Amino acid sequence: MGQTLHVGIGQLALGRGDDEFHIFGLGSCVALFLWAPEHGLAGMAHILLAHPRVPEADSPGKYASTAVEALYARMTQEIPLDPQDLVAKMVGGAVMFTHIEHPTLLGIGEHTAATVRERLESLMIKLAAEDIGGHEGRSVRAFVQTGRVYIRTRSGEKWL
Repeated sequence: MGQTLHVGIGQLALGRGDDEFHIFGLGSCVALFLWAPEHGLAGMAHILLAHPRVPEADSPGKYASTAVEALYARMTQEIPLDPQDLVAKMVGGAVMFTHIEHPTLLGIGEHTAATVRERLESLMIKLAAEDIGGHEGRSVRAFVQTGRVYIRTRSGEKWL
């Protein structure tokens, strides 16, 4: 039986074998799951925003502009990987504040997801699946052994 790895806001985590990642209450944040199927290794980031207002060297997992590279770097410290060895899946980015008419707040999640996509593309990591946007929070479980991602919302559930 593997470990259950709870990934909080701004955190990066690595798992192997039967480990699974959990993120509860994912709203406008974005969860990024990187899976190396041939190596039995995966990583997850719980990304808060696209970019920091001022650079924060101590919190690379907090921002999409640094989290993708930081997660990839941690994985390559464990084992030698090429970007083509990885499969990425992304979840979250909901519009949680529809009652507030402020354009900046309405686009936070999509802006974060777009920045994750750009960073993945720059590293040549394939984005295999995503569940982004909407108006509901999500809870996410990702399984290292299979690379599958389970998503639960108030209105239902699905797998990526």
